[in-house]
Amino acid sequence: MTVIKEIIRKPGDYDLVVLGTPDWGGMPSPAIRTYITQNLNALKSVAFFCTHGGSNADRVFAELENICDRKAVALLNVKTKDVNKGFFADKIKQFVEKIK
Repeated sequence: MTVIKEIIRKPGDYDLVVLGTPDWGGMPSPAIRTYITQNLNALKSVAFFCTHGGSNADRVFAELENICDRKAVALLNVKTKDVNKGFFADKIKQFVEKIK
């Protein structure tokens, strides 16, 4: 398991925790896997975002849901090329609306 810093805010204090990761070869990053594993019992509800350069976001989201053993209330995938061109604001707004 990857070593991560001790968390300051406890996920159990929140009704929803938003978790993000880059696409790590079609999988979530080792650090987010560690965070989820260490805090699994405290996570009430989750939403995920993924940054990527290709088309693996669905695979990453499926693995995150598998690790968390629950469905996410919202998903946001952001491609690098969309960020570089400034084409991501609407996707973020839609994501935020879902998690309000």
